[in-house]
Amino acid sequence: MEVTLARALKIKKRIVERILKYEEDITSSNRAIVGNPRDVNVIEAMGLKKNLKNILIDLKVKIHEAGAPIRKEIFTLSEIKSDINFLKSVPTERGKVHRRSMLMDEGDVEYTVELTKPDTDKQIKDLQKEIDRIQFDVIDKFNSITMVEVGIDNLDEI
Repeated sequence: MEVTLARALKIKKRIVERILKYEEDITSSNRAIVGNPRDVNVIEAMGLKKNLKNILIDLKVKIHEAGAPIRKEIFTLSEIKSDINFLKSVPTERGKVHRRSMLMDEGDVEYTVELTKPDTDKQIKDLQKEIDRIQFDVIDKFNSITMVEVGIDNLDEI
């Protein structure tokens, strides 16, 4: 079955969720008190999980290959998100602060910064605009028109 890349990504998510459900069922039903029935056929669930894993691997490869033309934008998006996380971690507190450690009173310390909170907030806002541009104008558009063969005949079986 051929679907858009956007749909293939949703199918991938559904497969991952189904695999996690099988794992949960297997974990909760593997051990039972002798004589008590099991809610799940663990051996069967293991086989179904394995089949879904194989489908997932094939689908991931096809999604990865289909995304080659926008790979740079995908990596750029990742790096911008990393930059935002970094900026959020930059200490911007400035001015006098009274410091006290567990062992002693260290007295007043005065901090100065090169990047203030408004500076980092503006940079984060600008980076978020770039994320939105790349996501909506490039990636989402590409995903909506690019077709992928998912190798699944009946999505209801997932």
